[in-house]
Order: sequence, then C-alpha cells, then structure tokens
Amino acid sequence: MSGVSRRTSVARRLFRGRGLGRARAGGFTLIEVLLASATAAVLGAALWAMVIGYAHTLQRIETQRRLALLRDAFGAFYRANTFLVESSDGPELRTGEQSRIASGSVLQAADIAPLQAYLARGAGPDAYRDGYGQPVQVFVSTRRIQLVDGVGVACRRMAFVSAGRNQRFETGDWNPDVAVLERGGDDEVAVFDAWADQAELFRRTDLRMQRFAEAVRAYAQGRYLLDPNRDPLIDYFGRADDASGTDRFDPGSALLRGAGRSGAGLSDAELAALQLSRDDVTSAWGQPIRYENDTDQVRHPDRPAPDNFPPYTARVVAQLPGRAEYQHLVIGAF
Repeated sequence: MSGVSRRTSVARRLFRGRGLGRARAGGFTLIEVLLASATAAVLGAALWAMVIGYAHTLQRIETQRRLALLRDAFGAFYRANTFLVESSDGPELRTGEQSRIASGSVLQAADIAPLQAYLARGAGPDAYRDGYGQPVQVFVSTRRIQLVDGVGVACRRMAFVSAGRNQRFETGDWNPDVAVLERGGDDEVAVFDAWADQAELFRRTDLRMQRFAEAVRAYAQGRYLLDPNRDPLIDYFGRADDASGTDRFDPGSALLRGAGRSGAGLSDAELAALQLSRDDVTSAWGQPIRYENDTDQVRHPDRPAPDNFPPYTARVVAQLPGRAEYQHLVIGAF
C-alpha cells in the first residue's frame, strides 16, 4: 500500500471516531427524541384526564353539598311554617301569603329569598345553583295524608334535582300524588320527606293534649268531691254565668265557660288551677290548643235534651296541618 493510501485510511478512521464521539456526548438520536416525545404525550394526556376527572369529582361533590343545603333549608322552612305550606292542596310550596314555588320549577334567586334564615351560614346568594353553576329544579308533592297512630296527618315530599355535568335533566317523571322520582343519567337528587317530622310533632302534640285533658278531668272531679252540696246535675267543667239562664254550672270554678277558647286565651288563674304551663296548652306546631266546655260538640246544661244531662263532657282540640282537627274528649265522672 502506498503512503498516500495509508494516510487516507487513517484519516477516515479518525474522522469516523471523532464524529461518533461527538454524537454520543452532545445529543440524542432521532429515535430517542421520538420515544421521549411519545412518552411525554401519553403522560400529559393521562395527567390531563386525571385533572379533568378530579375537577368533575369536585363539581359533583359540590353539587351534592348544595342539594343537601337546599333540602335542609326547605325542610327547616317547612317545619317552621307547616300550616302555611299545608294551606294549599296542590303540588306547590307556599313560601308566603302571595309567593309560592310550583312543582317542576327551576329555582331562581327570588325563590330562596324567604329561606335565607334557614340556609346554612356561608351558603351565599347562589345557593339555588348546583356545583356546575346551573339552577336546581324542584319537585313538590300534593298534600299527602298519612296515618300516625291511626290519625291522618298532612305532609309533603320534595325532590331537588341537578342536571349534572351534561346539563340535561334526565330524571323520570314526577307524579305529585305518588311523590316518587327515578334518577336518570348523571342527575343528582336530594329528597326531603316531611312525614317523620310531622309524625314526631303529632305525637308531642298528642302528649300535651292528654296532659291538658287529664288536668281538666282531675280539676272538675276535685271540684265535685270538694263541694259539700255536690250535685250530679252541676257541670263542673265551667263557671256559672248569670247571663246563661241556667245555674247548672259550677259557680266557683276557675274555668270560664267558652265556645272554643284557645290555650292562648286561658288566663293565668285558669292555668294555675289546672297546674299547666302555657307550653302545655300549645301544640308542637306552635298553635294554641283549644278548650271547649260550651259548644255543640260537648254535653252541657244549656244543650237541648237529652244532651243537657250528665255525663257532661268537655274537650281539648288541636288544629292539625291541612285544616283537620284532633280532639281528646273529657267525660265527667261526677
């Protein structure tokens, strides 16, 4: 081999060696760059999906929280204003004398204005919106009569529905008489059922009425037994009134005669005679319990025969939601 050829071969080897060394020390091959880019894209897409999923989860949780706030606020309003709400038979929620929310309505800010006192602190002026920023739809039943210890008590059910992430209400039809709602799609639903609350309020009212009735019975019986001139023809459930035209009522009774006087109308002297407090003659709904000893619903000396002869009766009466009445009859064992 000539000298020129040997020098050329050595130069080529040096050139190739230096080029390879620079590629390995200072950069990446095209394949390495493509692999890195693909990996970054996959990780980025996965991370983005996680971020979006997390955001949707937060919105769903916030929606559930807001629905629960609305359910609790409407429930508290119902408990405090049962007689107002139940003054309507139809599928609506009365929030004032002139304001109401019809079943199926999409809530507006004005709808929850009467509920501000019942909303949890920090609920904010947009409490009628879900976690996606959209108004909530509300469904209300008609007045429902359910038995509590054999007595019909009025109550309602309400459902609060968010259209969910897709912003389409997909929940099934609401029958206001049956008051059952089937959740559809990604809708979120919260339900308030007043029956348990109303059952508890009725039972508390019934206990107060029993106490009231027993106090009246014991007082009248005591008046009879302490009267040295006791007479079975005297009505010891009320005081004699000269204007009545009869003297067959108890002249010394602390209980005035009255055609349905409410508990609020009983004097302090009458309550003291019965050993009752003002709360004892007030229903659990905050309504006065009525005492009757001189009406057509009880037997007393001024009634036409044969109801003007013993056994005389009196009664305590409570108004129930929905304009119904419930009574305890007191029979005089004189």
